[in-house]
Amino acid sequence: QAEHWKVHKQKCAGGPPEPKPKSAPAESDAHVVGVLFAACSSDGALAALERTLESIAAQDTLPDDMRVCWHCPAEQAALRERMQATLKEFQAAAAARPSA
Repeated sequence: QAEHWKVHKQKCAGGPPEPKPKSAPAESDAHVVGVLFAACSSDGALAALERTLESIAAQDTLPDDMRVCWHCPAEQAALRERMQATLKEFQAAAAARPSA
């Protein structure tokens, strides 16, 4: 029975379904969202994060949205504060730029 199911299904259903005409996809604006994951446990890691943020800020067009997920060990309070200041500076600079 399983061997004849495909044939039976086609005959009882009146044949294969009519193909649907293909339509062009609708046009819309593209949006760019940046996602950055940072784990800073040293001055070198913080410097790399700063260079990454500088590179993003140097682009002609900033992303429409930017999400940053970060971690800094609790025992490194000074590094954590510098990292938070770096992220706030980037956020303020991005907010001050005119939108495209």
